[in-house]
Amino acid sequence: MVASLTRSAGTAALVAASVWLIGLVGFLVMGAGVLSSWQTTYTLLTAGGLVAGLATLVALNGLLSRAADGAAGWRWAALGLGALGVVVIGLVLWAYPLWTALLSAASVIVVYRLRGVALVPKLGPWAFVAAWPLSFGLFVLLDAIKLGQVDEYGDYPMAGGIGIAVWCGLLALGLAVYGRWLRQQEAAEGPHAPPALI
Repeated sequence: MVASLTRSAGTAALVAASVWLIGLVGFLVMGAGVLSSWQTTYTLLTAGGLVAGLATLVALNGLLSRAADGAAGWRWAALGLGALGVVVIGLVLWAYPLWTALLSAASVIVVYRLRGVALVPKLGPWAFVAAWPLSFGLFVLLDAIKLGQVDEYGDYPMAGGIGIAVWCGLLALGLAVYGRWLRQQEAAEGPHAPPALI
């Protein structure tokens, strides 16, 4: 049976998706080095990352509830990894390979626990699972070919900006798909449950 928490988690997923998409643009802009002062953008991205990260945790918790997951160990693992990722965002946003990996690991656990639930959207799991390997692989490749200008630390910010933007986009896609699905769950209590649309 669908609890009110499920639909609230759907709203949180849509909020998180929207903020991650804003972050996508912000990371691209910061990576391009077109701003005279990157500190303000860094602070705004940190604040946005915290909001998006917390909303993502609420969404993941709701997805686990929708899976009727009675295995407390899996829930603690997913939410613990995700919470640690949010903490890293607040402390060191530039450590994006770490916090994106933690949030992605939490998302993959949720995908695993949802595998037996009927009518799960097809696109959501793919976006969650592909987010970190694709974004990190792209970052490593672009850094290796020395894309863009080098900064004072000898790094190539554009490589990181593009890599994390891909992660933000894929996670936002997964959250939007799952959020829409969770918001439709009221009808799933009846005999004519709506099919997964994506």
